[in-house]
Parts: sequence; structure tokens; C-alpha cells
Amino acid sequence: MANGEGCKCFARCENDCCCDVEWRSEREIELEAKVKELENMLWQVLSTINFCSNISKDLPDSFDDQLREGIETYFKEKDNG
Repeated sequence: MANGEGCKCFARCENDCCCDVEWRSEREIELEAKVKELENMLWQVLSTINFCSNISKDLPDSFDDQLREGIETYFKEKDNG
């Protein structure tokens, strides 16, 4: 129920009501639920971005750097062994 339906204290508005009835419209209740859902989704996205940025700090700057390091390591090991 919304908009004060079910109020037993005969209040005219939410401020006058003492029976804890929901005075917001159904649309307001739906929007509040949607906002909470979107906040949770945003939190998950931000957590993922933070996680990925922490991982990327340990990686070389680009694929070329990785390839170059791999080739250099290969030839160093080949020359030493």
C-alpha cells in the first residue's frame, strides 16, 4: 500500500501520521528500489575496475614489451646453456 492507504489515525499527510503507513507513491517506491539496484551494480563495476587496475600495475606496459622481454630471456638462456 502507498499514499497513506491503510492509515488508522486519520492523518491528512505523512507528517501527521503516527501509524507508520507508507505515504510515498508506488512509483517512488519502485524508483527507490531501482536506485538501490543501480548502486549495487555501480559498486560491482567500480570494484572490478579497481581489481583490474591493481593487476595491470604488475604487467609490462604493452604486449610489445612482453614479447621483447620474452625474446631477450630466450636468447640469454640459450647463450648461457
